[in-house]
Amino acid sequence: FASFTSLCLRVPHDVGCLSQEVVSSIATSRAIGFVGAPGTGKTTCLRNLARALAATCNVVVCDERAELSAFCTGSGCDILVGADKPYAFSVAARTLAADWIVCDELATDDVSAVNGAIDSGVKVAFSAHGRTVEDFRHRFPSLCNSVSTLVLLDEHHHSQTVVNSATMTKNGV
Repeated sequence: FASFTSLCLRVPHDVGCLSQEVVSSIATSRAIGFVGAPGTGKTTCLRNLARALAATCNVVVCDERAELSAFCTGSGCDILVGADKPYAFSVAARTLAADWIVCDELATDDVSAVNGAIDSGVKVAFSAHGRTVEDFRHRFPSLCNSVSTLVLLDEHHHSQTVVNSATMTKNGV
């Protein structure tokens, strides 16, 4: 341990964080994104969403770094740990017959996998770093037409703004 200068431990904890507005929008969403800065509760919201969806749907959690699935064990979710998103999305859609795919920290390299899943009829929930709808649109322009609902999270963990695709398009946001 002589070569280590610091150590960071992340301890996941269960927090109820889905507003009624978010829960209501799920039924009509084909894709829902949680957008916020680091530490705003994106992963916690996704974890709670995966558990809630698993009560009635076939949910596959794509968890590259084993952070998202911490509290999903026993919830009825299929969990793919350690696989990159393009591979995991392909397996989830083609082999595991997912109704929903849930993944954390979407990157620009993952967009074609997300669009492919949505085009094949699988619904997707994801998180992405950003602070505004404009941040999301700038970073993921090819997803804007596919995402039904964006949930903007603030750094105080108590404010969620839900933006649907009709509002984004109509207002030019």
